[in-house]
Amino acid sequence: MKASNSNISYSKVSRFDNTNKIDNFVSEYNGTPFHEVEFNTILSDVYNTKFHFLVAEINNNMVGVCPIHEINNGILKQLYSSIYTSEIPYGGWIFNPEKVTLESLINSLKINY
Repeated sequence: MKASNSNISYSKVSRFDNTNKIDNFVSEYNGTPFHEVEFNTILSDVYNTKFHFLVAEINNNMVGVCPIHEINNGILKQLYSSIYTSEIPYGGWIFNPEKVTLESLINSLKINY
């Protein structure tokens, strides 16, 4: 049964003491190397971004992840799921389609940075 928008909670994960949980989720739900922790950590170091994953959960069970790179441009803060200016056009949500839809992930998300 797929969750309603109100059942989804979100958190930012920026400490990767245990990358296996995210990388295993990415692998299980057909993510690409562009979703993996190590790849995004390297990108963050090279392009000087603040990197984190946005993690969606239902009842403390991970149902979706999205890599986010944050770039401060003076006054503006820009968020990217991948760094398009670097010709890396992949990223976005990886999710468990038995638990959530992409639409429910996007519609229930309220960004407060």
